This record gives sequence, C-alpha cells and structure tokens, in this order.
Amino acid sequence: MVNSIVQTPPVSAEAILDDMKALVAVLSLDGTILYVNEEVLRRSSERSERFVGLPFASAPWWTHVQGISNQIDAAVGEAVRGGKPVLDIETQLSPTQRIVVEFEIRPARDPSGRIAALVAEGRDITAQRAAERKLRDTEFRWRTIAEFTVDWEYWLHPAGHFLYVSPACQRVSGYTPDEFMQGRVSLSSITFPADRKRSLDLLTQALSGSTGHHQSFRIVRRDGGTRWVSMSWQPVHDENGKSMGVRGSLRDVTDVVKAQEELQRSVEAYRTLARHFPKGAVALLDRDLRLVVCDGPAFEAMAIEPRSLVGRRLPEVLDSDVRTRIEPLIHTAVSGSEVADIVTIGGSPWLVHLTPIRDANDRVAHIIASAVESQDAWASESGERPTEPGDTVGGMGRNGVS
Repeated sequence: MVNSIVQTPPVSAEAILDDMKALVAVLSLDGTILYVNEEVLRRSSERSERFVGLPFASAPWWTHVQGISNQIDAAVGEAVRGGKPVLDIETQLSPTQRIVVEFEIRPARDPSGRIAALVAEGRDITAQRAAERKLRDTEFRWRTIAEFTVDWEYWLHPAGHFLYVSPACQRVSGYTPDEFMQGRVSLSSITFPADRKRSLDLLTQALSGSTGHHQSFRIVRRDGGTRWVSMSWQPVHDENGKSMGVRGSLRDVTDVVKAQEELQRSVEAYRTLARHFPKGAVALLDRDLRLVVCDGPAFEAMAIEPRSLVGRRLPEVLDSDVRTRIEPLIHTAVSGSEVADIVTIGGSPWLVHLTPIRDANDRVAHIIASAVESQDAWASESGERPTEPGDTVGGMGRNGVS
C-alpha cells in the first residue's frame, strides 16, 4: 500500500485550483492574467483564452464599475510589495449574473522566497452583503423611530454592552446616551440597590434569547431621585439565525405606580368601611366594569364567595331590576364624577357609592363601588333611621326601588 502511494503521480497545482469553489486567477507581477480556474469558466460560460493575457484590472467582469481599474492596480502593486489587499467588487461574470466578490490578492513565492506571481482568490459574498444591507436598513428605520419616541430605546450586544441608546434615556435617568454606550454607566449601576438583583436577572433573561414585557424595577437618577421603569425586550437575529443582541425599551412608569399605590390605599379604605357594617360590600371595577376586587360581610350574608365574582362584569352579576336602577350611577362614575344614591336591593334600601379613580393621564381607569344597607349607614352616623326611598339627602336623589 505504501508503494502504491509512492507511485501515485503528484497532484498538479492547476488540478487543486480547478477543484476549488472559489474564483481564482493567477497573475504575473504586472497584473496580467496567466490562469483562471474552472469555477471562473463555469460561472462565465467562457473558455480560458477569453481572459488569459488580459490585465486583471481590465477584465470584462467589472468594466461596468467606474474607477475600479485604479483600485485593482493599486491592490496588485500592494501584493507585489508583499501585502495581501482585499477588495469587494461587484462582478459580472456573465450577462445574466452579477455578484459581489471579496477578492484577496496575495503573493506566491518561489523556493528562494522571492515573489514569482500573484494569486487573486474571490469569494461570493452576495448573500452576506444583501443581509447586511437589509440589517442596516432595518436598524436605520428602528433608530429613526427610536430617536423620537418618549421611551428609552436600546440595543444590547450579545456580550451585554449597549450598542445603541436613544436620547430619551437622559430624560428618564439623567445620564447621556454616550455615557451608557461608552460603558461609563450601566443599567445595573443605576438600579436602586434593593432592585439590583432583579434588574440583573432580567438582563440575563434578555441575553439568553427570551422575550420579556413590562418588567418593572427602580432606578436612581443622576440627581438622586428614584423612578420606576418598565423593561421590555426581544432578541434580534440575522437571516442565518445568528444572535445580533437584544432590542428593547425602558418606560418611565413612576406615575402609573403611584396611581396604583393610591388606588390600593383607596381600595383598602373602602374595604375597611365595608367591614365595619354588618352588610357592607366593596368592589373595584376596571373601565370595562369588570370586577377586580370584591370584599365585605354582605357577600357572606348572601352566601356568595367574593372571589367567584372576580373577572366578571358588574352588569352580568346584577339582576335586571337592580341593573336598570344602578346603570345611571355607573354612567356618571365612568364619566368622571363621584356619585351616591340609595337603591333597593332584595327589598332593603342600600347606600351605593361610586368613586372614579384616574390614571396618570387623568383618564378614568377604575371605579370603587361600595354598598351598605342604608339603615346601618345612617344609624352609624346619626343613630337615626334613614328617610324613605325617594327623598333627597344633601342634594342627591334616592332612587329606592321595591
């Protein structure tokens, strides 16, 4: 077997070049084409005689590219001096095929070490350039939008540092985009100490390839103030599935958090009120009149589990007669005005009180509804039994319904 290997004729350099899928041309030191491999001939559907003897800079593949001859001549000169220049050239191998080729021109040395010829090896990078152009276009559109949004937009490198930070970051944090992109400050470094582990966990999730929405934590501004931010993100990949990092946004939700805290305080106040009356009840409704919170002894008296009502709309819970009487009150509350009235429920008069709760944009976001049997309410205030339904108290009508 050894003898058979020894006796095998050596493979010629031309055979090796012809077997390559790259586009290869061998040049003399003055840039004249001495040889082109089979891949060039296959793609151009020409014979080698069509190219051999021509200056590489004047080959028909790129005569349509203005000024390319000077660039190629300069690259040939650099290779003759021992360099390895690289050129990206839009190449037309045939009338119907135009591609982008990355050519490297490198010296070929003889056994004495002298440069005897040059080898120009080209790699088709058309798809790669198209993907890069598409990515640049996408990034340009995204940046254009990000520059004008009120949210703090960002792009994280897969390694975790910021590639882009929108101008809104300065309004939210007090720090400039450059300070984040140059690494002088980081999201972790400005996170409120008690929330730092949470923010690091969120960044780890983001860089692991997951998608996240509306994850909140606190940051400390440059001026020392504390703000709540809501973080959202999504992974970005190129056409080959390679990670390009994470794009996302941070929104200042401080006013929303404060409104929610105020809402919770109001709910607790009404919940306490309801519990102080034997048949009191309190409920929190969203703008669609869906029950978010229910509590109070009245539900127990009616053998109703309050939690079973959560998620249902109030009109669905009330019977038709009560619904007809209470709808005008609901309409008033949804319109933004506090309202109270007495409504007969199950043969007893109940004091119903609706309070609209506004969000940070001054829109009605929730309604707190409380109800107590009116005898209990008035007895608690004055020790007197309330007047009959239909009378007025403090300018508010009492629509008692039997």
